[in-house]
Amino acid sequence: MRSALKKWGRALAVVTVTMSATAVVPGGSAAAANGVQIRTFADKCFDVQGQTTADDAHIVQYRCDSLANQRFRIVPLEHGEFEIRTFANKCLDVQGQSTADDTRIVQYTCSGLFNQRFRIVDIGRDAVEIRTFADKCFDVKGQSAADEVRIVQYRCDGLFNQRFTIL
Repeated sequence: MRSALKKWGRALAVVTVTMSATAVVPGGSAAAANGVQIRTFADKCFDVQGQTTADDAHIVQYRCDSLANQRFRIVPLEHGEFEIRTFANKCLDVQGQSTADDTRIVQYTCSGLFNQRFRIVDIGRDAVEIRTFADKCFDVKGQSAADEVRIVQYRCDGLFNQRFTIL
């Protein structure tokens, strides 16, 4: 497990340094193409639904492609927390600062608030859990493998739909 965490940590450091030196331009620039993909159990990617730059755009799983709206920057903060930024240079956000299960994960203007700060926890075999301020996990709603299924916050239960790979 330590070797997986070290490997992931090194990859994150390289991505962070690379991405912090490059501006993110909405719509598919080289900068966005250098971001990471976050893959679900269904080997699909986190996706800003509709390729929009608008606030409150849903984060869904969708078949992986080369579009910018499936690329993210992971920005380290203090205390082991991270912001996850979209191609529009907006942050992933627990909608409405809710602590409830099934709360949507959306794209929203970065504010530095607690609902945009996440912990990425290595769980072995190159998989991670992404935990919210409410100590809940990102979750592919309903354990579905379909396209356009929403990513939500849900109590951590260790099931496969809460395990992600960062590439």
